[in-house]
Amino acid sequence: MSNWVSRVSGGGLRLAAVLTALVVLVGPIDVVAEGEEAAQPVTRVEEDWLLWVHEPNGELYSPQFHTVLSPVDNLDSFYFQVTWNYHEEPSFVAGGFQVQSWNGDEQLEVQDVNKEELSRTAEIITWTQVIETNGTQIGFSVLNGWSASWGLFGHPDTTIVHNGAVPDLSGYSPDTSVANSWVTYGRNRVVLLVLRAVRYYSDGELVAEDHTTRYVQ
Repeated sequence: MSNWVSRVSGGGLRLAAVLTALVVLVGPIDVVAEGEEAAQPVTRVEEDWLLWVHEPNGELYSPQFHTVLSPVDNLDSFYFQVTWNYHEEPSFVAGGFQVQSWNGDEQLEVQDVNKEELSRTAEIITWTQVIETNGTQIGFSVLNGWSASWGLFGHPDTTIVHNGAVPDLSGYSPDTSVANSWVTYGRNRVVLLVLRAVRYYSDGELVAEDHTTRYVQ
């Protein structure tokens, strides 16, 4: 799997399409190949998520929830957030979802993705959140998303890339994702919000997986 953080001509930034199958990993790790002394840095992390809606309420735009992914174990520097079934910035809009990038308290970029509201009873929504760095750029995207209300969704509409000196993802922790993600409105309409798995890669090579189920709700 090739690096998907790349530059395009004219100085712009893009995320090259890499749509791979999902699984997930736990904790910061360093990978040492047999016979090597130096650790291989983790450069890409994939998280598999699932939301199970019991019964949405269109009149109240419920439920609403958000998920977070950070390259380190806090939200003091670069991190990414997705608001689901609502757009938060610059003002509230019901339906669809919005991808946001932040540097601490400073908002960097916003990507709006459709405005359709969740409308199906007993709906299960699945998606993969990805963060990757090449040392000078850091990128985020949602891949392989599926919802009966929204259909297939993900890259390239959900992709944000920034210049940022993040050498590797050794500081990543799935606990940070879980601790900073929650149902913001309509908890009674959500059966389950869960981080199902995490995968770690080093320069395109899958080096570890973790199928620990981590419950947000």
